[in-house]
Amino acid sequence: MGLPRGLIGLATQNYRQAEPERIAPAAGLLRTVSYLGALGASPPPAAFFIHRADPPGLHELALFMLAGSALLLATALPDRSLRTRARSRKARPMTVTALDPRTALVVIDLQAGIAAAPVQPYTGAEVVTRSAQLADAFRAQGLPVVLVRVSFAADGGDMVPGRTEAAGRGGARPEGWDMIVGELAGHAGDITVTKRNWGAFHGTGLDVRLRRRGVTQVVLTGIATSIGVESTARAAYEHGYHVTLATDAMSDMSPEAHLNSVERIFPRLGETGTTAEILELLAKTHG
Repeated sequence: MGLPRGLIGLATQNYRQAEPERIAPAAGLLRTVSYLGALGASPPPAAFFIHRADPPGLHELALFMLAGSALLLATALPDRSLRTRARSRKARPMTVTALDPRTALVVIDLQAGIAAAPVQPYTGAEVVTRSAQLADAFRAQGLPVVLVRVSFAADGGDMVPGRTEAAGRGGARPEGWDMIVGELAGHAGDITVTKRNWGAFHGTGLDVRLRRRGVTQVVLTGIATSIGVESTARAAYEHGYHVTLATDAMSDMSPEAHLNSVERIFPRLGETGTTAEILELLAKTHG
């Protein structure tokens, strides 16, 4: 009687096969099912509820067992909730811990035709504003600011030729679409890089220009998080730079793509932090 063994077995199997981030909630549910199954399968409540038997004291015993089951359920549910909240806290971006003496800010594709695109979770205007704040702070400390833009020849001859399932953007682009936005442009000491790919390193000479200035770390901002920013972060990491990512100074075409980079990819490439955290650390270590 009570809960069938097959149900408990199925819960156990699902628990064992669950993704790592789901194991904690599944464990609480498994305990709940197991407790209720054990109580329901015991002879007294089974006899009372199924066979309607009523020997002396059985009614009170059954009520006691039901009250115990409710107590166990009430205990298991908060346990699952607490574990879920703990997992959410663990997934939050870490705070950046250090900036090298020669750290460069590298701003990805904040140009007229991209910064105006509808992006999430932050608007293009928010990304531009925070990137400009970082750029001003880096310039004030005499640290390099690199403004990266993407551009192609009018005939498309220097675009990546590989076949893809996603349809490429065709047709001519409007005049000035590849110009750096006004909030960042116009500073003679900045380094401007024009790329023909997602990432800012391949075929641009960026690595040489950074190394000859003694740069050992880069702070990245821009659009899009999962494309230009992530590609540049991967290459910077592979080139041996320390990588820091200003997660609220970048955005993407979808919040899911942004979060995937921030929560799953970036922690394996470097450190993440907010614009405010990076500015605070910059003031402490370079003031």
